[in-house]
Amino acid sequence: MAVPLVSTALRMTYKSKGKTSPAIKNFSFSVKDNSIFSILGRNGSGKTTFVKISTTQLRPDSGSVEIFGHDVIEEDQEVRKIISLVPQESRPFPFLTPWEHVYYFQKMNGNTREGSKERAQFVMDLLDMGSYCDTECVNLSGDGTEAVDHGCNGSFPGFSDIFSGRTYHRA
Repeated sequence: MAVPLVSTALRMTYKSKGKTSPAIKNFSFSVKDNSIFSILGRNGSGKTTFVKISTTQLRPDSGSVEIFGHDVIEEDQEVRKIISLVPQESRPFPFLTPWEHVYYFQKMNGNTREGSKERAQFVMDLLDMGSYCDTECVNLSGDGTEAVDHGCNGSFPGFSDIFSGRTYHRA
């Protein structure tokens, strides 16, 4: 199996008003399968730039990033099929349950009714959300609503939620 995330000699600069500012300078690292990691740094240290490059939203000046063996520049469409990103300020719909969120997310992405039901249950089990899978999101804690977002992201086979600092990798 390919490594979840590999960055090699990544460089990115921003140009504004005739000045060049480095955002990322020669950044290399890899994430092992079935691991949890975080990217920490001061404001302006390149964390958000790295996430934008890794999610195919921004092209680096040089270097490479691979997600499960797919180059984010050369194979951007393949990368987009296997990743998703939970925004920092994401909020689920208040009057849907976690199970309903995952189910409808699956339906919107073309899965069958039965396939969506099966996948929703799989994700509830995977994320240990069974005790509140039928609770309206308006009644969940902050951690509970965040888990709903991860549940929607984690509703695809072979998923790893590498940008939230959590990895769930099951077929």
